[in-house]
Amino acid sequence: MIDLDLLQQTDPIEWPETATEALIAVLGTPTERDDDELMLAAQLVTVGGVLNDVTAAALCALLDDEGLADEVRAQAALALGPALQEFDEEGEWDFGEDAVLSVETFRLACDTLMEIFADEDQPPLLRRRALEAAVRAPQDWHAEAIANAFAHDDHDWQLTAVFCMRWVPGFETEILEALDSESDLLRGEALLAAGAWEIEAAWPVIEALLVAEDTEKDLRLAAIEAAVGMPTDDADAIFAELVDHHDEEIAAAAADAMMMIAAMAGELEELEEEL
Repeated sequence: MIDLDLLQQTDPIEWPETATEALIAVLGTPTERDDDELMLAAQLVTVGGVLNDVTAAALCALLDDEGLADEVRAQAALALGPALQEFDEEGEWDFGEDAVLSVETFRLACDTLMEIFADEDQPPLLRRRALEAAVRAPQDWHAEAIANAFAHDDHDWQLTAVFCMRWVPGFETEILEALDSESDLLRGEALLAAGAWEIEAAWPVIEALLVAEDTEKDLRLAAIEAAVGMPTDDADAIFAELVDHHDEEIAAAAADAMMMIAAMAGELEELEEEL
C-alpha cells in the first residue's frame, strides 16, 4: 500500500502507476480509514489529476455519507470542483483512460452537490463547500444561491459568495462592494473575482494594493493575479518593479504575471530573454 504522506511530498509527475488504485482503495473504504487519511486522499485526487469516473463516484459517496465527519464530506465536495470545471470547459476529457469523466458521472456530481446545498438540515460548512464546488460548472440555480449567501449576516457565507462570483457572472456591484470590506479574506476573493471578469472599475483598488508597501502579503498576491486580467497597461510597470521585491514569493508571482501578459500579447519569447 502506498504511503499517502509520501505521495503528498512527491511531484505528481513522478507518482507510481499504482497511485490511482491506492487512492481509490482509500476513498472506497471509508469505514476502514480515519478522517485524516480520507481528507488527504480527497486532496491528492485533485492534486494528482487522477479524477475519473471511479474516483469522482467515490467522492460523491463520501459527500453523501452522513455518518462521516463534516470536514471529510466538505473536502470531498471541494475535490470535485476542478473536475467539474474542466469538464464544463472541455467536455469529456481526452487525457487517457484513467482520466475520463463521463457525462453520467458529471451529472451525478452536479446533482449530489445541488442536493447537499439545498438541504438546510446539512451542516453549514458542507453546504458552503458544495456551492463552492458546484459553481465551477455554472448552472441556473447558482446565481440566486450566491446572492442569498452574499446577503447573509454570517461572514463565512459571504466569503463563499464572493469566491463563487469568480465563476458566475452578474455580480460586478457586489464584487466592488466586497473590495471595500474590512475583511482581508473577503477583499482577497473580491480581487480574484474582479480579475476574472476584468472589472475595470476595480483597477484603482488593485493598483493601490500593488504599490503600497504595507499591503498584506496575501492581498498583494491576490492583487497581482487580479491585475493580469485588467484592461490597462499600467500593470506592466508595477510588475517590473515587483520582480525585484525582497519577498521571493511576491517577486515570483510578479514574474509569472508578466509572462502571462506577454503570452497573451504574443511577446513571451522576448520577455523570457529579458528576464
